[in-house]
Amino acid sequence: MAKRLTRNDWISVALDALADAGLPGVAVEPLAADLGVTKGSFYSHFADRPALISAAIDEWRAAQLARLETAETSVELLDVWFDDARLGRVFGSLCAAVDDVAVRPAMFEVSAARLGRLTQLLEQQGLSAAEAGRRARVVDAAYVGFWRLVGAGSLTIDDRKDFAADLVELCVGGVVEPT
Repeated sequence: MAKRLTRNDWISVALDALADAGLPGVAVEPLAADLGVTKGSFYSHFADRPALISAAIDEWRAAQLARLETAETSVELLDVWFDDARLGRVFGSLCAAVDDVAVRPAMFEVSAARLGRLTQLLEQQGLSAAEAGRRARVVDAAYVGFWRLVGAGSLTIDDRKDFAADLVELCVGGVVEPT
């Protein structure tokens, strides 16, 4: 009996392709081959490739937004930002495609939420709104840069914990965590 895939199976393999090869990597025939099925399975869940890409981006966006709320402090938030290598690699690929109409709204929404949450946590730790915003922008720019450098091969996924620790020391360090 043939393997029955769900919509979520296709979204998951699309996210893997995004993480590994960016938007060009999300191609129906190679994904079907990876899954061991025919293209017919794909078309039972999606109208076309753009629909799959949109669903994958929506899944990534929802996961990123949900994760932001799990952190209670700025240090925990940086841990959250860097702990999921797959989501980070997808982010790096989406950065490279930010001019794509399917990518841009999700990227802006997630980026604004990430920046806003860090600013909020830094203010709760006693920084002025201006200082919290300044530090949050620097950390956010470094986050974007990290994943772009991973995509370019200048850094590796294994560097992410050290990079996050450096960001804490340089930009968040010295901020007293609430007791």
